[in-house]
Amino acid sequence: MSNIELRAWFKAGLPLGQQYTGMYDVETIDFNQEWVRVKRSSEFAQSMFTLSAIDLMLYSGIKHNGVKIFDGDLIKHYVIKYTEQRSYPQYVDFREWDVIEVISEVVFDNGCFILKPIKDYVVYDNDCGEPICLESHCLKDCLPRIINMSELKDRSDFDEGFVEYEGCILRKDDVAKLGIFEIVGNKWQNPELLNEVK
Repeated sequence: MSNIELRAWFKAGLPLGQQYTGMYDVETIDFNQEWVRVKRSSEFAQSMFTLSAIDLMLYSGIKHNGVKIFDGDLIKHYVIKYTEQRSYPQYVDFREWDVIEVISEVVFDNGCFILKPIKDYVVYDNDCGEPICLESHCLKDCLPRIINMSELKDRSDFDEGFVEYEGCILRKDDVAKLGIFEIVGNKWQNPELLNEVK
């Protein structure tokens, strides 16, 4: 069994939150006495704090490019979006797809770490014209795939620079974006990302 790893963020608005800003690794928690010991730093006069003074973040057990991913982290990734349906002489009811940037929060929910989009990203309009929004997905299923561009089927017969990827015809540049997965911050240190609309 692996160890549970946590980190702590001092809550804003509390005296401790003003004195000790930042993210700290947790050494010990006593839930009965309601205190937590963080790894001592040169700026700390003390290393034990009450649980009410901090927010705890659970390590997901997943690293990306050597960086641990915690509950509350914000991830930039890309998803395929249906854009419109067109009629081309050679393709009946061809659906055009695009790739959009998404910011999602890592959330621990029902025993699983998920990527929860921070806003409603419309990824598809069904046949009734109703928008279908990107849903939350399990974190481990959202890690970037290694995409071998040379193995993709060329679709220059449709338009120059297009390839077929997982049943969609996309621009080569857009397919490359699907391999991007970047930790851009967390909801405590980067609250502006929660309100960002692209």
